[in-house]
Amino acid sequence: MPEDPEPVGNATGGGENDRESLIGRAFTVLGVIRDSGEPLTFSGVVRRTGLPKSTVHRLLAELRAHDAVSRTGGHYELGAAALRLAAPRDTARTRAIRHAVKPLLVALHANTHHLVGLGVRRGATVEFIDLVYTRRYSRLACAWGEAADLRASAAGRVLLAHDGEPVADLVAGRDREPARAHGLDLSPGLCAELARIRRSGVAVLTDAGAVAMAVPLFGDEERPVAALSVAAYQGLFDRAATYDLLRRASFHARAVLCRSLPEVGPDRGADRLA
Repeated sequence: MPEDPEPVGNATGGGENDRESLIGRAFTVLGVIRDSGEPLTFSGVVRRTGLPKSTVHRLLAELRAHDAVSRTGGHYELGAAALRLAAPRDTARTRAIRHAVKPLLVALHANTHHLVGLGVRRGATVEFIDLVYTRRYSRLACAWGEAADLRASAAGRVLLAHDGEPVADLVAGRDREPARAHGLDLSPGLCAELARIRRSGVAVLTDAGAVAMAVPLFGDEERPVAALSVAAYQGLFDRAATYDLLRRASFHARAVLCRSLPEVGPDRGADRLA
């Protein structure tokens, strides 16, 4: 296929409305390339977006010029600029947490041979800042690579359960207002589950044929600084053994984090719910 033509002006002609349309269409192109899971041909991008060929040509050329899309052998995939924007925000605090807990992740993986992850809270989502896994768990690791609603994962739930007074009042039934905390709707069933997690110190969630278990990791603070999680396909997951390993890891993590985190200070607002 010949090289894409260079863009000339806006893909839709000009003007404020056209500019908004251009941005929307650019995100549409980026979205289908990301969701495809593999490099796409030009015709594949056209087919999946439903946009005119001329528009896709111009958008791809513009995105390539800004390194948001890369092209190899006629196939398109996300470029370095887009990947940087999609990556979890790495602060001095998250780096300190990751470096401090890394040996525990490696040891957990060596003992379980499962997917092991270290998650931190970003607003109303959980993001995994470190993962250890084998090829068997590549699919699960890919899913964990994107920020997810706190309510939708074991790691997120264990962080939400220990959020502080607003959530504590909800799960204890002291707050009679609608079950909503920090912009999150909490169903009666979820409130009961969060109360159980607060009591037991562990969250378990089964989804899409896999089981995940998570425990909170504390430093000197009342709220957890991260969540340590292990996941495996059903039939391979030993709950009792995994629980024992996670609790021991969380005990060791506290001592390490108490030494490490005071050196970098708090990450103001980064790990609090909006």
